[in-house]
Amino acid sequence: MSLADLTENLERWSHRFRRTAGPSVVPILTSIILVLIAVLASISASVIVGEMFKQLPPRKVSEFIEVTGMVSNVTICAYDMNVGLRILSSNSSQLKVDDQLSVRMKGIGPVDKWRCYSLKMHDVIRVRVRFVEDAFWEAFDTDWSFFIE
Repeated sequence: MSLADLTENLERWSHRFRRTAGPSVVPILTSIILVLIAVLASISASVIVGEMFKQLPPRKVSEFIEVTGMVSNVTICAYDMNVGLRILSSNSSQLKVDDQLSVRMKGIGPVDKWRCYSLKMHDVIRVRVRFVEDAFWEAFDTDWSFFIE
Protein backbone atom coordinates (compact mmCIF):
# COMPACT_ATOMS: atom_id res chain seq x y z
CA MET A 1 0.00 0.00 0.00
CA SER A 2 1.50 3.32 -1.07
CA LEU A 3 1.43 6.66 0.70
CA ALA A 4 -1.14 7.95 -1.79
CA ASP A 5 -3.45 5.00 -0.98
CA LEU A 6 -3.09 5.64 2.74
CA THR A 7 -3.86 9.33 2.28
CA GLU A 8 -6.89 8.55 0.15
CA ASN A 9 -8.21 6.02 2.70
CA LEU A 10 -7.68 8.51 5.52
CA GLU A 11 -9.58 11.23 3.64
CA ARG A 12 -12.41 8.82 2.81
CA TRP A 13 -12.61 7.71 6.46
CA SER A 14 -12.57 11.29 7.76
CA HIS A 15 -15.38 12.36 5.35
CA ARG A 16 -17.45 9.38 6.41
CA PHE A 17 -16.76 10.14 10.08
CA ARG A 18 -17.68 13.82 9.68
CA ARG A 19 -21.04 12.89 8.23
CA THR A 20 -21.87 10.54 11.14
CA ALA A 21 -20.19 12.24 14.12
CA GLY A 22 -20.55 15.89 13.27
CA PRO A 23 -17.89 18.56 12.70
CA SER A 24 -17.17 19.34 16.38
CA VAL A 25 -15.87 15.85 17.22
CA VAL A 26 -13.09 15.79 14.59
CA PRO A 27 -10.84 18.44 16.24
CA ILE A 28 -11.26 16.74 19.62
CA LEU A 29 -10.32 13.32 18.26
CA THR A 30 -7.42 14.83 16.32
CA SER A 31 -6.16 16.44 19.53
CA ILE A 32 -6.49 13.17 21.44
CA ILE A 33 -4.59 11.28 18.72
CA LEU A 34 -1.81 13.90 18.69
CA VAL A 35 -1.51 13.76 22.48
CA LEU A 36 -1.29 9.95 22.37
CA ILE A 37 1.42 10.15 19.70
CA ALA A 38 3.38 12.67 21.82
CA VAL A 39 3.08 10.47 24.93
CA LEU A 40 4.23 7.37 23.05
CA ALA A 41 7.15 9.30 21.53
CA SER A 42 8.30 10.62 24.91
CA ILE A 43 8.05 7.18 26.52
CA SER A 44 10.05 5.56 23.74
CA ALA A 45 12.65 8.35 23.88
CA SER A 46 13.07 7.94 27.64
CA VAL A 47 13.49 4.18 27.23
CA ILE A 48 16.13 4.68 24.55
CA VAL A 49 18.03 7.27 26.64
CA GLY A 50 17.77 5.03 29.71
CA GLU A 51 19.30 2.13 27.80
CA MET A 52 22.12 4.38 26.57
CA PHE A 53 22.99 5.42 30.15
CA LYS A 54 23.04 1.79 31.31
CA GLN A 55 25.85 1.16 28.84
CA LEU A 56 28.08 3.96 30.21
CA PRO A 57 30.83 2.84 32.57
CA PRO A 58 30.44 4.03 36.16
CA ARG A 59 32.34 7.16 37.16
CA LYS A 60 35.65 6.21 38.75
CA VAL A 61 36.02 7.92 42.16
CA SER A 62 38.06 7.22 45.27
CA GLU A 63 36.85 7.16 48.86
CA PHE A 64 36.50 10.50 50.63
CA ILE A 65 39.57 11.75 52.50
CA GLU A 66 39.34 14.32 55.29
CA VAL A 67 41.92 17.08 54.84
CA THR A 68 42.72 20.16 56.90
CA GLY A 69 44.51 22.81 54.89
CA MET A 70 45.34 26.46 54.49
CA VAL A 71 43.90 28.17 51.43
CA SER A 72 46.76 29.24 49.16
CA ASN A 73 44.72 30.41 46.17
CA VAL A 74 41.14 30.64 44.93
CA THR A 75 40.12 30.60 41.26
CA ILE A 76 36.48 31.26 40.43
CA CYS A 77 35.26 29.66 37.21
CA ALA A 78 31.88 29.70 35.50
CA TYR A 79 30.58 26.41 36.96
CA ASP A 80 33.02 25.54 39.75
CA MET A 81 35.80 26.92 41.92
CA ASN A 82 39.38 25.75 42.23
CA VAL A 83 40.80 26.07 45.72
CA GLY A 84 44.50 25.54 46.36
CA LEU A 85 45.32 24.09 49.77
CA ARG A 86 48.56 23.59 51.67
CA ILE A 87 47.85 20.45 53.67
CA LEU A 88 48.17 20.75 57.45
CA SER A 89 46.77 17.29 58.25
CA SER A 90 45.08 14.39 56.51
CA ASN A 91 43.58 11.02 57.43
CA SER A 92 45.22 9.36 54.41
CA SER A 93 48.74 8.27 53.56
CA GLN A 94 48.22 9.61 50.02
CA LEU A 95 48.41 13.23 51.17
CA LYS A 96 51.30 14.42 53.33
CA VAL A 97 51.69 17.55 55.46
CA ASP A 98 52.84 20.58 53.39
CA ASP A 99 51.70 19.00 50.09
CA GLN A 100 49.90 21.36 47.75
CA LEU A 101 46.43 20.22 46.71
CA SER A 102 44.16 21.77 44.08
CA VAL A 103 40.51 20.99 44.83
CA ARG A 104 37.67 21.53 42.37
CA MET A 105 34.69 22.67 44.43
CA LYS A 106 31.21 21.77 43.14
CA GLY A 107 27.84 23.10 44.23
CA ILE A 108 24.28 23.86 43.25
CA GLY A 109 23.19 27.17 41.78
CA PRO A 110 25.31 30.16 40.81
CA VAL A 111 28.91 30.03 42.04
CA ASP A 112 28.63 33.40 43.79
CA LYS A 113 25.92 31.93 46.07
CA TRP A 114 28.09 29.02 47.31
CA ARG A 115 29.54 29.04 50.82
CA CYS A 116 33.07 28.51 49.47
CA TYR A 117 32.78 31.72 47.43
CA SER A 118 33.75 33.56 50.64
CA LEU A 119 37.07 31.70 51.05
CA LYS A 120 40.18 33.87 51.18
CA MET A 121 43.91 33.29 51.27
CA HIS A 122 45.18 31.91 54.61
CA ASP A 123 41.76 30.62 55.72
CA VAL A 124 42.15 27.22 57.37
CA ILE A 125 39.43 24.75 56.39
CA ARG A 126 38.57 21.11 56.91
CA VAL A 127 37.21 19.49 53.74
CA ARG A 128 36.25 16.03 52.46
CA VAL A 129 37.87 15.41 49.07
CA ARG A 130 37.98 12.50 46.63
CA PHE A 131 40.04 11.76 43.54
CA VAL A 132 37.83 11.60 40.43
CA GLU A 133 38.54 9.63 37.24
CA ASP A 134 42.31 9.69 37.88
CA ALA A 135 42.26 13.38 36.96
CA PHE A 136 41.36 15.81 39.76
CA TRP A 137 40.44 16.23 43.42
CA GLU A 138 36.79 17.12 44.00
CA ALA A 139 34.80 18.41 46.97
CA PHE A 140 31.27 19.68 47.38
CA ASP A 141 30.31 23.05 48.78
CA THR A 142 28.49 21.31 51.64
CA ASP A 143 31.54 19.18 52.62
CA TRP A 144 33.80 21.79 54.14
CA SER A 145 33.96 23.98 57.24
CA PHE A 146 36.30 26.52 58.76
CA PHE A 147 38.82 24.85 61.05
CA ILE A 148 38.97 26.39 64.49
CA GLU A 149 41.54 25.01 66.95
